Amino acid sequence: MKLAVYTILMPEFSLEELGQFLSETGYDGLELRVLEISEEQKKKGYCFAGDFKNDINPKNLKVKAPLVKAVCDKYKLRVCGLGTYVKCFELEVMEELCRNLKTLDCRTFRVIMPPYPNDNRDRNQMFTDTVKALAEIEKLVKKYDAKVLIETHMNMITPSASAAYRLVSNFDPEHVGVIFDPGNMVFEGFENYRQGIQLLGRYLAHVHVKNYQWQIKETTPDGFIIWQPKPCLPWEGVANLKQFAEELKQAGYDGWVSLEDFNITGDNRKKLIDDHKFMNSIFNGA
Repeated sequence: MKLAVYTILMPEFSLEELGQFLSETGYDGLELRVLEISEEQKKKGYCFAGDFKNDINPKNLKVKAPLVKAVCDKYKLRVCGLGTYVKCFELEVMEELCRNLKTLDCRTFRVIMPPYPNDNRDRNQMFTDTVKALAEIEKLVKKYDAKVLIETHMNMITPSASAAYRLVSNFDPEHVGVIFDPGNMVFEGFENYRQGIQLLGRYLAHVHVKNYQWQIKETTPDGFIIWQPKPCLPWEGVANLKQFAEELKQAGYDGWVSLEDFNITGDNRKKLIDDHKFMNSIFNGA
């Protein structure tokens, strides 16, 4: 399997530094964060919003795409996908993404599913509306020979493989796929990995790697213990990533596995090196 890093984890790297480091460490490519963040969101720390040396958003992608491709060519890396935060109803923004995919020699980009629970909307109506939105997205990506990905993600309408499958099964797997994220499924949506992988079949298009441990958040006055997940090293969490990797191998998956390890403590470079050794050992048996 091909190993990548989601560039959200590398805010302190310039594009040149990013390419050189990933190549020297042994990664095969990168998943490019594409996100426009307001100054207000930066102040609040939204989505690892700090000052990114490699900041790329939908508005500057046309300018930045050739620079990213040049660095990737220099260091023999691939852009395995665009990690965007575009909502599934923002077709105009998606078209701008599609226009630049060929420059990056890349076909795929992620879109964000509607949040759930949502106090103001019924879950079934949200699903129906999202199917309609994806139908329009499918038409768009076919025009550019691209592929849109949705993710198994907590607090959204697709927290599990089966929920994601119910949504994408309405569409052509050549142009609509799923990012399988067992780390997210620690929060909610856990299903047996083999079941999820087999169910998704051709819709399984990409994999994210991270992990969490459950910790006590508080004990209420009446004695109830409230738990919450905390980021941890990939090999120390609730998600059995070694088992997950074996199931992927058994299913014949040979696509991209992208690191999204939010356990950001200590030396970031050392963490990315250690994570590569771990990923290589379980996904490629090195």
